Amino acid sequence: MRKRLLVLLVVLIAAAVTVLSARENRSYIYKRGDTTYMRSDGDGLGRLKELGQRYGSEFVWVREGRHAYVITDPTVLASIRGIFAEVERIEAPMREIEERLKPHERELEKIESRLDAITDQFDDEDLSDSRRSALEEKMRGIEAEMRKVEDRMREVEREMERVEEEMDRHHEVAEKRFEEAVTHALRAGKGQRVD
Repeated sequence: MRKRLLVLLVVLIAAAVTVLSARENRSYIYKRGDTTYMRSDGDGLGRLKELGQRYGSEFVWVREGRHAYVITDPTVLASIRGIFAEVERIEAPMREIEERLKPHERELEKIESRLDAITDQFDDEDLSDSRRSALEEKMRGIEAEMRKVEDRMREVEREMERVEEEMDRHHEVAEKRFEEAVTHALRAGKGQRVD
């Protein structure tokens, strides 16, 4: 009994090592329309346009070791679409947050330009003490404006960080599920060898 358990443990460890090393040696591209997910050593990236022309708007290209495969099976692709659906659902709020951040960034740039124009005046060797005091007072006002904009930006940036963390978590889970789906599809003979 002990011997069987030891053999089973060795087999399970060997299987896990095989799966992990296959993942490490696997490059892939999943393309659907304008959306592309990839982990590539450059081989597939250089062929992306060619692959798209040859296999259409949705496919999975995989290089495992020395062999490359393309998966176009509708059932497999539907499964993979579902795997990345949660990641894509979170991308819309991220784009919305990025759009909300842009006006603050533009406002901050304008304030920084005004501040730069004032600080440039300090280079004037003939600057009187009263003019220097007036410029310093203006600078303090502009810096206060800048802090208000930066505070508003920080609120949006905190929200962005939260969504980015959520996206990263979902992407990590999706990538693992994708790897499993691709492994299953290749084992089931649903990948066409293309090397």
